[in-house]
Amino acid sequence: MDQSVKNNITSNEPAIKSESQEGKANLEENNPNENIKRFQTKVVGVTFAQRQSHLKRLAKKIEDDFDFPDISLIREPNNKHDGNAIKVIWHEYNERTDTEKDIHVGYIAAHVAESLAKDMDNGVDVTAEFEEILGGNDVEDNDDVDVTADFESNIDGYDGESSYGMLITVQIIRNNN
Repeated sequence: MDQSVKNNITSNEPAIKSESQEGKANLEENNPNENIKRFQTKVVGVTFAQRQSHLKRLAKKIEDDFDFPDISLIREPNNKHDGNAIKVIWHEYNERTDTEKDIHVGYIAAHVAESLAKDMDNGVDVTAEFEEILGGNDVEDNDDVDVTADFESNIDGYDGESSYGMLITVQIIRNNN
């Protein structure tokens, strides 16, 4: 189920909408084509501003519907904490109202966003694919992942369960033209 819908990249528009496929966590994954890089990364900042509630709802939707979410990467150059910030957005589709709502679920880690932001700003084709929800009490096969290391019970959205995280695959395609 690997479909991608590419958008023109501007500083505040989605870089990509896509659906899931499996990959390997590695910033410099071996690829015979030097113009394509793929790597997996955890989404950071998932414990702020109701993001835990959103990720819990997403985990439930995936469990119930077996449907992987569309996600986008959006540059946030005016972010007061990091001028290279890249938001991760889940496009939640509501079948009842036939509408889509953009849900901010976190960020690309600063050390990754530093170079990725430059690529996005220069018009390089950057895509993102949902891989899996990490953590949470009702999500299976994530016993080896600790997304709670810096999570405190007073963070907005915490409901007493293990915190949720998200793993995505990012793909960078550079054209030699």
